[in-house]
Amino acid sequence: MPIVDPVSDRASYVDAVDTRLQFARVPGEKWQRFRIINNLSGTPAYCPLVRKTPYLQGMIHKNLKGITGETLAEYDEALLRRTAAWLYLKETQSSFELECEKPSVSRAQRFADLLREADTGKPLNEDRLLELQHAVLDARFHEFTWRHRQNWLGDDLGYRQRVDFVPPRPDDVSALMQGLMDMAERESVRGTIEPVILAARLLWGAPPLSVKVCTFLCA
Repeated sequence: MPIVDPVSDRASYVDAVDTRLQFARVPGEKWQRFRIINNLSGTPAYCPLVRKTPYLQGMIHKNLKGITGETLAEYDEALLRRTAAWLYLKETQSSFELECEKPSVSRAQRFADLLREADTGKPLNEDRLLELQHAVLDARFHEFTWRHRQNWLGDDLGYRQRVDFVPPRPDDVSALMQGLMDMAERESVRGTIEPVILAARLLWGAPPLSVKVCTFLCA
């Protein structure tokens, strides 16, 4: 910012994000020059915000994670493993149906196996995302780095194209993805943001990726 003189030391610090209205990073970082507490959830490259709606706040206060843990503790572990395997299969089928695909048994199994790895703590980086992409897409569509050409989402009607969404320019993808990964790494280490809120922030940046890879970002 083109500010020559710093803000007076006698000025009170103010939050960059109004925590009454939006979810923010806790604790924030004090910027002495501007007397601002930087509690933005992301980086300059990638910083989506989530509004604190009454519904979201109500769901968080219900402590669903704790309630779920107590409920599952009442059941046999073998039964829970079988149930989880069935849910992974259903999620796999639904994900491929979204793109009108019928995967082979081995391909569907790879997808289900990757879902099981969602909570293993593996870092979210370019190599990891490429690994996920290659596991679920046909080999003809494999990529070896971030997207380097412009694409779009919509329908090809033959005589014309109906474009519903134009993703970021290829020149911007690398910086955006680095910002997304930096945010994911920082917030996963801090653990101060509700997992569902963090997943929403990650999914918001999903257009540069494929629909299937977004499933892993939200798992």
